[in-house]
Amino acid sequence: MTSISNTGAFFPLAFSFLPSESKVCFDFIFQSLRELVWEEYTSPVVVIGDLAQELVASLSYPMPDSTSQYCEWHAFESIKKHLIDSGYAKKKLNTTKPLIWSYLQAEILSTLETNRAKLLNALKSPEVRYIN
Repeated sequence: MTSISNTGAFFPLAFSFLPSESKVCFDFIFQSLRELVWEEYTSPVVVIGDLAQELVASLSYPMPDSTSQYCEWHAFESIKKHLIDSGYAKKKLNTTKPLIWSYLQAEILSTLETNRAKLLNALKSPEVRYIN
């Protein structure tokens, strides 16, 4: 687990080997962090992960004011897998990947909307519904 300081620097916050990605395991790590770290300092505003159901469910008690956000890499991999499963050819997939990244990494709303439109124009109808 990493964190970001008020100056924008990333630093390691915690490392743990969890036996599984179950709610019980996430509860343990978040409760431990709550007792060891967030008792004195504020809990995170945003938790970035793969939005696994168990991860999201574990955030509600130890960090009720935190928002979970899909990490760019997991979002990219999810979209890519969907396109592969939908039968996209390698060449089409390779031309679509930069559009996916541009969409996911947009820093302002107007760029996000523009990049999203470009991505949707490159996709077939069923995949457009997947993105929507």
